[in-house]
Formats: sequence, structure tokens, C-alpha cells
Amino acid sequence: MKSEGESGKRAFLKDSDLTNLYLPKPINLTHANLKGSDLSSLNFTGAQLKGANLINCNLKDSNFTGANLVRANLTRVDLSNADLVNTNLFKANLSEADLTDVSAELADFTSANLKKTELDETHLESANLKDADFTGATSSENSYLKGANDEDVVGLNIDEGRE
Repeated sequence: MKSEGESGKRAFLKDSDLTNLYLPKPINLTHANLKGSDLSSLNFTGAQLKGANLINCNLKDSNFTGANLVRANLTRVDLSNADLVNTNLFKANLSEADLTDVSAELADFTSANLKKTELDETHLESANLKDADFTGATSSENSYLKGANDEDVVGLNIDEGRE
């Protein structure tokens, strides 16, 4: 694990309960295996999680503002009520994720896999959704994408909302 320029062994925290743990900033969890962990209510602001394995994690109420989740595997994660503002999710796998009540304004979902995601009350205003795949995703009429780049998006059925 790396933090503030110091390095150590790669983090392997599979199935851990790290609820409300204090994370030093900036934290580097690049390629970390956090599969199945409870990471709810954590502050990952500016964190490096490139290529991290977060399959089946509880990320509810967590803050990922400005975090790097490029190519991270977030399959079946609970991100409900999380903050993804200005987060880089380029080519991330968010299939079957719960994005209920997520704030993801200005986030980059370019080429991301969002198949079968739950998008109720999701805020994607000004997000980059270019080439993202939302096949089978469900959303409510209260999800928003005003100003989002939806070029070549597959399966997205959200109204622009919020005038």
C-alpha cells in the first residue's frame, strides 16, 4: 500500500470490515484486492484505485470525489448515496451496481460497463458517458443527465431532467 509517497506491499483486504476507517490522503490503493469488503462511509477523496478489485463491496455513503477508478472492477457494489463528483471511472466495470441517489456530476464514465445498474435518483449532470454501456440498467424519472456527453452510449433511458 502506498500513501503520501511511501510504499509498501500491495493491499489485500478481501472481505474486510473497514467501516468508518480513517484513510490518509492521498491514499494509493492501485490494484488492491478489496473484494467483498465493507467500505461504507469512507472518505476516498483523491484516492488512487486504478485497477482495484471492489467486487461486491459495500461503498454506501462513501466519498470518491476526484478519485481515480480507471479500469476498477466495481461489479455488484452498493454505491447508494455515494459521492462520485469529478471521479475518473474510465473503462471501469460497474455492472449490476446500485447507484441509487449517487452524485456523479462531472464524472468520467467513458467506455464504462454499467450493464444492469440501478440508477434511481442518480445525478449524472455534465458527466462524460461516451461509449458507456447501460444495457439493462433501470432508472427512475428522478435521475438526471443534463449537459452530459451521451455520445455513442448504449441502452441509456434517462430523461435530461432538471431544467
